[in-house]
Amino acid sequence: MKFIKKTIKCMSPGLFQQLASIRFFLYCKKTLGPCQQLVAREVFHNGPIRVLGGPFEGMAYYNKTIWGTITGKWLGCYEQEIQPVIAEMITEQYPTVIDIGAAEGYYAVGLALKMPHSKVISYDTDPIARFRQRQLAELNGISNLEVRKYCSASELETFSGARAVVICDIEGFEYELMDPVKTPVLRNLDILIEVHKTEAYQVNEGAELLENRFERTHLVTRFHAADRDREEMRSRVPELKKLTDAETDFALYEGRYPGQIWLWMKVRRN
Repeated sequence: MKFIKKTIKCMSPGLFQQLASIRFFLYCKKTLGPCQQLVAREVFHNGPIRVLGGPFEGMAYYNKTIWGTITGKWLGCYEQEIQPVIAEMITEQYPTVIDIGAAEGYYAVGLALKMPHSKVISYDTDPIARFRQRQLAELNGISNLEVRKYCSASELETFSGARAVVICDIEGFEYELMDPVKTPVLRNLDILIEVHKTEAYQVNEGAELLENRFERTHLVTRFHAADRDREEMRSRVPELKKLTDAETDFALYEGRYPGQIWLWMKVRRN
């Protein structure tokens, strides 16, 4: 089996990626689906779903399988550590938003909804992700979102001169793409990066590497992942009291490893 995987990956990387995507999609459906259906039933009474809090409060959402947990997005606590950054983006009303690794479009569609006069351009190499983004955009009546496939250094350079913000969540490829030496346009863009652990870097090491690259051009703020407070969430969403402690914890779970870091990097302006 390993030989077959290696052969497919070498001979047809695109096919390998699609097969891996489908496999992970089915895994998420099997492992996360029961909790997802429970929250949909108990919190939303199997009716229309809207985000209950955070910067995208009120955004319509679907009950479909995505790449990871979706219930935290419904409840409004997803990545709550960086919600102030997202709120700042909305206040700034950047004319252009570049979302790299957009998955099903939580940020791309949410920002397009809250910034209707801005152009949001999202990138994801996964075809199912791009399909889900378009579904979510249609659900919210979004017309200012453009969904693209692959973001390269040369692609980023096309935004030279734009007043834009970048959201980057690309599972470790940030160390390759987020390099202002290779991609000078990054020196003039505000950037939010989710830092990942890879074979080459632990999270702290990766964060330090990225900070060093941008320290001369950007003011950098670190955000660290924190555990969710079950009782605080129940006070915000009383319907969660219908769930057991274990079910509530699972609904709030985002699958993060200890030490998860985000970097918010704002261009130094005189």
